[in-house]
Amino acid sequence: LINWSIAPFLAFLPPYLMFLAAIMATSWWAGFSHALFATALSAIVIDFYFIPPLYTFNLKAADVGSIIFFAVEAVIMAYCIDYLQKSRLQALTNERQLRRLQELSGRLVEETTLDAMLEEVLKASIALLGAQKGVVQLYDSRDDVLRLIKQLGFSNDFSILSSIFFF
Repeated sequence: LINWSIAPFLAFLPPYLMFLAAIMATSWWAGFSHALFATALSAIVIDFYFIPPLYTFNLKAADVGSIIFFAVEAVIMAYCIDYLQKSRLQALTNERQLRRLQELSGRLVEETTLDAMLEEVLKASIALLGAQKGVVQLYDSRDDVLRLIKQLGFSNDFSILSSIFFF
């Protein structure tokens, strides 16, 4: 609608939709910063190759306004697409983590001893958090301290030292 309303004032109505589609694809696959670069290049290409007089950077005021409007529209669109893409990827990551948690909780129910159950909890926590090491500590109300119950990824010296110095 805006293009139609300003068309009488323009020397030529450039193919903005083609460039917007390219900027949208760039934003989806490469991210917002690349889409900004594509927007700047598109504005230059539109001016140089599509707006008369061709092969120059001579623009009428209406043509400058139309390119500025195109750039603002492209930046807003690129930002929205980048935001949606990041949200989609985060949702996929969350879904994978929930599936993993469901799988691990199923294995947890099958365990019969506290030691095996704590080890499964620790493995699940390490996997979900992307950690390399972990500990499970239980509160001992008689001595008012935390006791190291289970550890994964640390050397045996860590268990011995932590029981001497910290508990």
